Amino acid sequence: MKRSKNNKLIAGVCAGLAKSFSINVNILRVLFLISGFGIPLYFLLWMILPVDKNENESDRSDKSPSFRIPTPESDALIEKARNLIDEVGSINSFDSVHLWDGQASQVASEIKEHVRGLENKIEGMIADANTKEQEYHIDRTKSSPSEYQRIRNTANFLKTKVAELNEQVEKLESWIDRTPDTKEEAKEMISEYKLMKKELTLEKKDTTMAMRQVRDESREKMANMSFNRGKGARFLRDAERIRKERNLSSHQTERDRIDAQILAVDRRILWLERIIS
Repeated sequence: MKRSKNNKLIAGVCAGLAKSFSINVNILRVLFLISGFGIPLYFLLWMILPVDKNENESDRSDKSPSFRIPTPESDALIEKARNLIDEVGSINSFDSVHLWDGQASQVASEIKEHVRGLENKIEGMIADANTKEQEYHIDRTKSSPSEYQRIRNTANFLKTKVAELNEQVEKLESWIDRTPDTKEEAKEMISEYKLMKKELTLEKKDTTMAMRQVRDESREKMANMSFNRGKGARFLRDAERIRKERNLSSHQTERDRIDAQILAVDRRILWLERIIS
């Protein structure tokens, strides 16, 4: 017999005895409380019974296998999806488009089916964790915080895996939409991408003009401040420089984003032209 390390109100005596003799801990606590010799006996047992230092380890060994959900299948599907997405750049004909679309659709369907199974498991695990928590508050010998928290941690981990799987499905379906099935469809997509590039080029010009305006306004303000002397004037000039750099930085970030989009559009146009040729 040992005192409980986790399931205790005072020293874990009742919880330890309840675990050893398979008795409801709440009944045992009431008996100790109402009997004339209960309280002295409790303190005596407190002094002579050691603490169960291995209680946490036994909790881990009692963990139900149903909660030890492996992820090799999830990882394999994610890897399969990533490999397919990496192969998009090597598509160079409509035959390879049709082959790739079929493979991508199949993998996307497999992932969706796998995700449905994971979501059902997660739902069951959360319900089981809630049940174990309720049992713990009623009878602390039936469960422990580490047990139901471990189940919740596993469920949360699987939620992140589900999110990762869904992200791969979105990427696959996005590329399925981008791959043309016919020559006419490819030409139409090229026209749309060229129009998109023109719109992005106009946005870039607007951003460049905004940056020029920031520089001109700052130059004018600095010129007006040049007539002032003293520390106050120097502080104002320094503040103006900081304001200019901050405004230029936001515009530069926007222009970099537009440049990246233009580059991506150019690559897609070249890719589609290669398929047509």
